[in-house]
Amino acid sequence: MNWLHPSTSTSRRVPPWVMGIAFALLAFMFIQPGTGVDVLVTYGPAGRGEYIEGLLPRNPRFSLWFFWLFARLPWKWDYLALMLASIPVLAAAVYWGGGDYWKAFLSFPFVWLLGYGQIDAFVAAGIALAWWALRHKRFWIMGIGLSFACLLKPQMGIFAALCLWLWSPNKWKPLVIPAVLGAISLAQWGWDWPLRWVHGILGQVGALKADWANSSPVPWLGWWTWLIWLPVVLTPMRRLSRLRCVMAATALSWPYFPAYQLLILLVFPVSLAEWALTGLPLLGRGWYEAAALVPLLVIIVSVWPWASETASRWRKRGSLSG
Repeated sequence: MNWLHPSTSTSRRVPPWVMGIAFALLAFMFIQPGTGVDVLVTYGPAGRGEYIEGLLPRNPRFSLWFFWLFARLPWKWDYLALMLASIPVLAAAVYWGGGDYWKAFLSFPFVWLLGYGQIDAFVAAGIALAWWALRHKRFWIMGIGLSFACLLKPQMGIFAALCLWLWSPNKWKPLVIPAVLGAISLAQWGWDWPLRWVHGILGQVGALKADWANSSPVPWLGWWTWLIWLPVVLTPMRRLSRLRCVMAATALSWPYFPAYQLLILLVFPVSLAEWALTGLPLLGRGWYEAAALVPLLVIIVSVWPWASETASRWRKRGSLSG
């Protein structure tokens, strides 16, 4: 059953061949005319002042500080700058998360990131940095990780960030940096911008559910998917397993969770089976929904040892009482 066992890299150094493939893929993407569309139509315009609350892009106002940086460059150099930054950021995320470099870089989510110009590497790095900081008791640094986890794509990182914060023995230090950033954003865009953003997002829930890249089972199972949180919360397991389960449950219970956002799982130890299933969308658009098997498998693998042991105890008690 080794193919189901989450494994980490044997070396904490990034293999040169992995970086070679990553930069070669980026060079190939850069010269293609249709790549970088997310930067072209959403992130770039937003960074240049064309932001519509909850629509262009759907990211909250915090993200504008980030988008502004690379939007100083003209198209397509803004896309190239973002992707050049994303590669070392993803490598750092794998280092902090304890994953395997080749599984992160040789994956569908990474190919999508490069092809469309996505920002998921920074969200994944935020969660991984917060995890690393928690283990090393660097609570100020943990605040930086929580900020990236929540301020760019809250739907990806909010529950993982909450989980990590609840585990922290120091509750106030990790919150200082996010609180300062939140206060600055309210001063800059008004106290009610979060309400306006939420209102804009809720108005698009139906369209987001129907998006062809969505791998969430919510559109066809409804809110029953939230029941998946019961074993995640109640089953005894190690912290890393629970963190993986929390990210997996987020993917299964959020109305809109594109398959490429499963990158947040790949910076942590994953099994060969989990990694292989992230590639299902490469078979075509009809396979995006099938990518929900990845978070489902993560939860099953984490819960199974406890469930198997509990069932074994019950059988023993039944045989003794018989």
